[in-house]
Amino acid sequence: MKKKPPKNKNKFDEERARNILEFVFPEKYKDTVLQESPDIYAPDLCIGIEVTCSIKKNIQEKFAWTTEISGMTEKELLERNVKHIRNGDIEVNKLPNGQLSAGFCCWGSEHDIKSAYIKKLSKLNSHHFKHYKENNLFIFSWMIDKSEVEREASEIFRLNQQDNRCYQYKFEHLYIYREGLLYCLTLENANIEEFTVPKDVMDQISHTSFKKVFGISRDEYYKNSETY
Repeated sequence: MKKKPPKNKNKFDEERARNILEFVFPEKYKDTVLQESPDIYAPDLCIGIEVTCSIKKNIQEKFAWTTEISGMTEKELLERNVKHIRNGDIEVNKLPNGQLSAGFCCWGSEHDIKSAYIKKLSKLNSHHFKHYKENNLFIFSWMIDKSEVEREASEIFRLNQQDNRCYQYKFEHLYIYREGLLYCLTLENANIEEFTVPKDVMDQISHTSFKKVFGISRDEYYKNSETY
């Protein structure tokens, strides 16, 4: 039976975001730590950063289903797996070794940065959230087109210019990461900057983040993928 995906994926994403920020803005984020609400804290400058993902909920669900099923055999399928297959939520092919390969089709945009932003803005203004001198938001937007980032950024700038009296607190900066690029949106003046994150740097960030969160390297975790 294939190895289950690791737990604490949110912490893995938070650690990656922490390291990306430290790489791009070393003076500002060199001594950050992980915590709860917000996810990252920079004590020297009293900055809090919340981390999230812009992939739509239904896409995240389907991705989780395909991840669970891929590598299983037909005999290992659970009732929920069979239900998703029969409902046509995902497609499954049987490989020569008897294992299953699962996937799904997606039409239209897979991302909704605006909704992710509004959801976290509401959380920022909840009673349990810690507020700091500067409050920022980091969004992972894997495989998003540059044009879509720019379109979503314009929408968020527009929202920020509207009457926000219902929100006592607002984010100062919004960071959006896609493969190789970090966008920094300064919400007060509607400014957007791009910063390159080289592939070898991101690979190292992912490697060290995985080991820090899960205690072993990614290679060690997956080398015995046929067992739990």
